[in-house]
Amino acid sequence: MSTGEGGVTTSQGHIGGVERPRARTIGDLVAEQARVRPDGEALVCGDQRFSWSELDRRVRAVAAGLVDLGVGHGERVAMVGANSAEWIITDLACASIGAVFMGLSTWYKPQDFAYVLKHSEARVIVVAQTLFGKELAPVLRAVAEQVDSVREVVVIGEPAKGEVAWRDLAATSVRDLSERRPSASDLAAILYTSGSTAAPKGVMLHHGDLIDNGWEIGERQHLTPEDRLWLGIPLFFSFGSANALMAALTHGVALVVQERFDPTEAVRLIDREQCSVYYGMAHMTRALLDARERLGTSLPSLRTGLTIGPPEVIRMTAELVPQIANVYGLTETYGNCAVTDAHASLEERSTTQGGLLPGFEVRIVEPETGEEVEPGTVGSILVRGRVTSGYFRDESATRAAFTDEGWFDTGDLGHLTDGRIVYAGRLKEMLKVGGINVSPQSVEDVLLGYQGVRHAHVVGRPDASRGELPVAVIVWDGEADVEGLRAHCRERLASYAVPVDFFATTEDELPRTGTGKVRRSDLTALFEGGTA
Repeated sequence: MSTGEGGVTTSQGHIGGVERPRARTIGDLVAEQARVRPDGEALVCGDQRFSWSELDRRVRAVAAGLVDLGVGHGERVAMVGANSAEWIITDLACASIGAVFMGLSTWYKPQDFAYVLKHSEARVIVVAQTLFGKELAPVLRAVAEQVDSVREVVVIGEPAKGEVAWRDLAATSVRDLSERRPSASDLAAILYTSGSTAAPKGVMLHHGDLIDNGWEIGERQHLTPEDRLWLGIPLFFSFGSANALMAALTHGVALVVQERFDPTEAVRLIDREQCSVYYGMAHMTRALLDARERLGTSLPSLRTGLTIGPPEVIRMTAELVPQIANVYGLTETYGNCAVTDAHASLEERSTTQGGLLPGFEVRIVEPETGEEVEPGTVGSILVRGRVTSGYFRDESATRAAFTDEGWFDTGDLGHLTDGRIVYAGRLKEMLKVGGINVSPQSVEDVLLGYQGVRHAHVVGRPDASRGELPVAVIVWDGEADVEGLRAHCRERLASYAVPVDFFATTEDELPRTGTGKVRRSDLTALFEGGTA
């Protein structure tokens, strides 16, 4: 089954009372917002506050500093650090001069940093001196010595000999850099994504598409310049940098940045700054609801935002954010390709991931044959339109990801209901229990609906008679209640889909990739160490 929005056109109207920006590059977008609302608040991070005009001035100063370091058009600048004003300003400064920004995961190991920096041939590394109280700059300094392409290390803090202080970049005199301005089709960012087995792949994202998709995502949330977006998710995730940041920039929304998610501090920050837009996941929502109750505040300012999850998660999030929108997408689709309208019914928002954004088409096909399936039938999700131009310096991965007709194979399963996407899980993670397909995602959705379950992951355990059996790895909030969880599953799942064992572990023990995703292939190693 397929549907689309008339090819790759974009909408021309607006929902929230703000005109669609005219800028076609990210640097021009910041400058445009500074002209339209110079005194409006643009960015809050700790004790730092920037109006749009001040943010624009600071971006242009750092851009001039990067030019003085010899950063040229198309050259890669890597950033490693926690959420910060410096992170965002560096990103926007790179965009202003046609450099390519790469926000790297703070979960990377030294070998991961070395691989990505060598693969991308990064010219400059910008690194925070510390990360959550631990020294970070020395780690990147040692890695940089192994990478021939790196010319400069810029430190947010106190640089070592031969390094550059970020504050010196920010103090550079602003000058006309119009000759450095990129075009809408130029590469703006490379976001490296990690699979469970393969090396990270660099997803290429371009100026014009980042702006267009950010605008459409913001429209589905009904954003206005009066909104204030709380950002507690890591900026190195596409959910942060390609989604939240661009939705805010295109709508003149103030960004209120939290360095690292802490539920108690988040509640205080949201309340103090009267944030109205929420970007978060299920475990963050649960923690905020608990902290809100503990602190005795209702957080009435929260209005809209984005999350993803099964009906139970969306309904729970709606207790915190009444107009929360459900989404579907990947880094390769500029964050999201489908978003529910924030004003749609809670039933629609909780049971679907929404209609396609303008600029996208979708097909649902049978995984083996590639033939389109009947309406409502689960199949592989293919999308076309505003998708990545490919993987940086990886032609084989790019060819494998696209069909001859230009459809991008997401690797996800789902179906269409009245033109809206319903996500059903990853194709490669499907279990075969007694010859019957079982989606780990569908089982995890039920597990997460049980009170006290913070994280749930389902994998297959080999079985001589039935091929595989589903087993659940659980991170509990407080005391485990396995029998209650088992009964909960039996009421809601077919008998063959109910996990035969439940293993308790801690969040720190979950094996993760460099970008923070749980490495399912390594979960079975927890069985022996976990508690059934």
